[in-house]
Amino acid sequence: MKRVMYILVVLMMVAMMSLGGIMVFSLMADRTDVPVTPVVYDGEVVDDVQNEDLPEIVLHTDGIDRISPSTVMTFDYYQRETGGFDSVSEHPSPFLLGLAKDELVAVFADWEILSFTSEQVHLRQDTALFHRQYIISIHEGFIAVFYDDETGDIKELTNRPISALAQEEQQRLIEGIRVTGNDELLRALEDFGS
Repeated sequence: MKRVMYILVVLMMVAMMSLGGIMVFSLMADRTDVPVTPVVYDGEVVDDVQNEDLPEIVLHTDGIDRISPSTVMTFDYYQRETGGFDSVSEHPSPFLLGLAKDELVAVFADWEILSFTSEQVHLRQDTALFHRQYIISIHEGFIAVFYDDETGDIKELTNRPISALAQEEQQRLIEGIRVTGNDELLRALEDFGS
């Protein structure tokens, strides 16, 4: 009797696995009948190999404006020399597709969002960054960048130990090097090989 029960259990398992395989195969077969809409980016059709690299675009029906492939992105870049802005308009990068305004804020933290709709997004570079003061110094044996304000918080901690620097450079860091704006900060950090 045990032998018969064992055989019946095995047969039922085989039947269930076969049925499961047939269902999976039928679902896969149904997927091939769905028409594939080509992805268009910047006016060009992106082929299947490139589609694998693009983020999945989720169609939202929540009534919230989101960035789509047809959204026009306008960027106003601050020109320090003239004190004005130069504008550039383009289609969004693939990593921006599907983002709502509050999600875009995290990506463009140093930009002001002037307008945001599904059709057009207008961003302006924050001019305060060009005038912000920083101090390059030392934190726990590494080159660090501090905000030169009442908080003195760390903006950035590099992975560059001061022990790798010449004695005079170490002394300059101990005293603190004041810089203005992100451009000057980047140049100064490059001088230290960070």
